[in-house]
Amino acid sequence: MISLPDSAFRRLSSLALAEAGLDLQEGKQSFVASRLQKRLRATGAQDFEVYASLVEGSDPAAVEERQYLISALTTNVTSVFREPHHFALLARALKALDRGRSDPLRIWSAGCSTGEETLSMAMICRCVFGPAWIAHARILATDIDYISLSIAKSQFGDPSLIVALQDGAAAALGTRGDTPRVDISDLQAGITYLRHSLIEPLPVPRPFDIIFCRNVTIYFAADIQRTVQADLIDRLAPDGLLCLGHSERLLIEDSDLRLIGQTSYAGKSSSFAEIVPCR
Repeated sequence: MISLPDSAFRRLSSLALAEAGLDLQEGKQSFVASRLQKRLRATGAQDFEVYASLVEGSDPAAVEERQYLISALTTNVTSVFREPHHFALLARALKALDRGRSDPLRIWSAGCSTGEETLSMAMICRCVFGPAWIAHARILATDIDYISLSIAKSQFGDPSLIVALQDGAAAALGTRGDTPRVDISDLQAGITYLRHSLIEPLPVPRPFDIIFCRNVTIYFAADIQRTVQADLIDRLAPDGLLCLGHSERLLIEDSDLRLIGQTSYAGKSSSFAEIVPCR
């Protein structure tokens, strides 16, 4: 394995922070070296100093390689119905917040990775609203990683994925044996995919009724975590639902959100769950 000298690590860490808000502390030097070995081989860079000079450039090749850099340094750990308690709460929120066909609910899967979370959300929408679910809810799925987004968009015909979605929905809703049969295409029809970094403004004007941003901000520096969480809260409707990951906590202490379950927060005017003080 090609070693990563301190000087190159500092250059790459600064770039990852500026590009994606990633907090690559000195203890992660071996992790970065391991993750980027394939990129050195792919670009023909003989060492990390050469590679750092490449990704620091402004030409199209450098811009493209920065995307691969961020992809390599991002841990895309995901699965269908991961943290299932959030999906049971999602079902209750959908029922309470439903405005009918004239004004579909707006849902944001922020940091969607390869799409398993987003498809799980769509499956709950399908179970709650039936075959015409996209008349009641629309999902925006965003991620900084082009490669992950490409995989998410191409999720369609895998039979094992369909079975996992049906089983996961049944477990979350307590309806074993009574989960509708679906095609992945029916779920994908209500999802819009967009490349987006959470440290950049989202080019969508209206607020969201439901936001899932799970196990994403843990990779950010502390000040960026607070900024991103503040932006998420600002994007959430007053009666909305915000779900964070199991390794995260809400750092914004003066918000109007209240803790209603494990890493689950609701707006002060929400009616879909008993609200307890946020702590």
